[in-house]
Amino acid sequence: MSTDELAKQILNTVGGSGNVLYSNVIQATNCMTRLRLQLIEKNDYMIEALKKIEGVLGVNEDGDEVQVILGVGKATNVTNAVNKILEATNTVKGGTITIGDGKALHDKIRAQNATPVKLFFKKIASIFTPLIPGFIACGLITGIVSCMVKISPALADEKGIQLAMVAGNAVFWGMNLFVGINAAKIFGGSPILGGVLAALMTHPGLADISIFNTPFVPGRGGVISVIIVAAFGAWLENKLHKIIPEMFDLFLTPLVTVLIAGAAAVLLLQPIGGALSDAIGTAATTAIHSGGAAVGFILAGVWLPLVMLGIHQAMTPIHV
Repeated sequence: MSTDELAKQILNTVGGSGNVLYSNVIQATNCMTRLRLQLIEKNDYMIEALKKIEGVLGVNEDGDEVQVILGVGKATNVTNAVNKILEATNTVKGGTITIGDGKALHDKIRAQNATPVKLFFKKIASIFTPLIPGFIACGLITGIVSCMVKISPALADEKGIQLAMVAGNAVFWGMNLFVGINAAKIFGGSPILGGVLAALMTHPGLADISIFNTPFVPGRGGVISVIIVAAFGAWLENKLHKIIPEMFDLFLTPLVTVLIAGAAAVLLLQPIGGALSDAIGTAATTAIHSGGAAVGFILAGVWLPLVMLGIHQAMTPIHV
């Protein structure tokens, strides 16, 4: 079955009835492996019908969202095809459809199903999911180069291999910046300001500055500190937008945000993030050394349920 045929069959299954074609579909997005459909209504018959479609690996439900599991790469292509069909069929007998009411209902249902824990995990996932292609590319480069050097150690002196090794590590060199940009966006702030705050926290010049005879530690707390600071910076920026007059907002808001959030970052928030990171690392190390195979068994056992719930990316800061 072609991508377009699969997309159309999925839409025909969930699209609803009446004068408006595909009126039941509010939005179609995707992650690495799933087509995520925001629906006005869903039922057990619809879910079972989706599971029987050729090419569908499984179906998961999360509130008003139906997640059609398709696999890596295929999910993106099918989602693009679904959106093209939706854009091409946005007509009703006698006029054009309006989806404002559907979106309002969708927002209402999401609010009813939302919990602090779900919202937290979704934010964490939204921060790290865009980084996955970078991890894949750099990881594959590093793996291939390592195998080549293992087979022929002399290759380590080749300029091309050395450049490839640098490319393989690139995602980790820019990790804090990427996380800062994404976190600020997710928390409602300016992405570039999140990146600036992350750069401030990792700047090597911090090591030359000390307070109370204690030098600052660049990069302390890793991505955990960056997320905390980016969230605070986004909150502060939004507050300043409401306080500062419009004629001064363009230059005063980012200036004050960076000054205040930057000071709070290095003096308070980064140390807090560092303490959290150290505590998590100590706990994880202790558990692994003390629990051995049992801990590995538990982690392996809960991983797939976390994936099914769509919250497995919440573990990324711990892995990093």
